[in-house]
Amino acid sequence: MSRDLVIIQENNFFSDKTQLSTNLQSEESIQIWAWLNQGHFSDRTKKTYIRIVKDFLTFNWHLSLKQITPALVTLYLRKKDKVAASTRNLHRNCLSSLFQYLENVSYIQKSPVKVVKQEKVTETFHYKVLSIEQIKRMTEKVGSSRDRLVLQILYFTGLRVSELSTIKVKDFSVSSQKRNTQGAYLTVVGKGSKIRTVLTGAYLWKEIRKYIKKADLQPNDYIFNFEGAPLSRITIFKIIKKATQVAGIKVPGGKTPSPHWFRHTSAIHALENGADIHVVQTTLGHASLATTGQYLKSRPVKSNASYLKKV
Repeated sequence: MSRDLVIIQENNFFSDKTQLSTNLQSEESIQIWAWLNQGHFSDRTKKTYIRIVKDFLTFNWHLSLKQITPALVTLYLRKKDKVAASTRNLHRNCLSSLFQYLENVSYIQKSPVKVVKQEKVTETFHYKVLSIEQIKRMTEKVGSSRDRLVLQILYFTGLRVSELSTIKVKDFSVSSQKRNTQGAYLTVVGKGSKIRTVLTGAYLWKEIRKYIKKADLQPNDYIFNFEGAPLSRITIFKIIKKATQVAGIKVPGGKTPSPHWFRHTSAIHALENGADIHVVQTTLGHASLATTGQYLKSRPVKSNASYLKKV
């Protein structure tokens, strides 16, 4: 048995109750496997998409991919009424990607998801933004230099948690100028394996260099590692949760800040301190300026009230 057939058998996307023939299941599993392994999906995205596709095929257990219509896609999404609109959009985007691929390779004539629109979602960044005082308290109260640096890098660079966990010592490079006021250049591999460069700033680079020296890290070592492997997302979440608790941070609704709150906070604070929106876009790795613009809408610095007299 070939390696590819073994892979397909291990990734059978169809439920046991499906009425599709074994041959058709294999054929369509191969198409789904090929879509997932184009090379631009992260492992985390693959796991999420596999779960969504299996759920969708179980919902349409009596139909093949070629028989899926826009109405069936809409019905599937409508049945997800107990989840947030953003989660339904995630399901819709996953199916859109799959069926667009199937159209591109001429497996189907037209994607049934094209006419199914995304739901409008009001992004509530405002309550996911920490104050500078809260950030300072968290970095002061954490118990280790590693945890402090985790918080500092998240705040100054706005990295995603997946980007943070995979940073290696060799990903930093320093300007050849004698007087370096910008710190180091950090090469980041972001969503879809897109590469961008982020300036650390002089202060953060100083903190990073001290940590590298103290931990005796080598060029190929992950900055944050456990027995040589990258620090897990769960561990980074726990670091932030503990820092929140020891610093006595209280947020609306009793929510626990996540690593992504630091990304929002980094963007909002930079914009409020006068950063050009294009700088923030490049730092965060947003493909669209409209995505970065959501931060401006979420925390406007002025409104009509700023220009009206007292009454």
